[in-house]
Amino acid sequence: MQEMTVEELLKAYQAGQRDFSNSNLNQINLFEIDVRGIILQHSNLTGIYAPYANFSQANLSQCLLAGANLADAKLYGVDLSRANLQGVDLTRANLSHCNLSGVDLSQAKLSGADLSYADLRGANLTQAALIRTNLNHANLAQANLVGSCLFRAQAINLAGAICDRTTVLPDGYHYDL
Repeated sequence: MQEMTVEELLKAYQAGQRDFSNSNLNQINLFEIDVRGIILQHSNLTGIYAPYANFSQANLSQCLLAGANLADAKLYGVDLSRANLQGVDLTRANLSHCNLSGVDLSQAKLSGADLSYADLRGANLTQAALIRTNLNHANLAQANLVGSCLFRAQAINLAGAICDRTTVLPDGYHYDL
């Protein structure tokens, strides 16, 4: 895995390089960075600080993003399949049209996020906060929502999703088996 600084990443990106697979950007500050279309699959992005960043159309599949701060980030159309986003802050982030299949979003903060048209098949959303989240046309088949809070989530279709009594529904009531 290749260690990189923000300066090295930006210099190479501005020179036209897009593939940074297998990079180590652990704990790096990427506040407001614009790296649309970047390829960071299999990279370590643990604990990055990237509020307001633009990763639209990027490939972040199988990345380690645990504990990252991506609040208000633009992640439109990003491939995050099989990524580890455990405990990540995605408050108010735009995740519409994202591939989030098989992703670990356990204990993630997704309040106010836009997950419209997102593919969340098989995603782990245990104990995730999905308050006021837009889930219009999101695919939640086999997504684990045990212990998650969907209070005031919009346009949610729970067909095929895994819920139990600890799942809080959009109306504030618990899921009834």
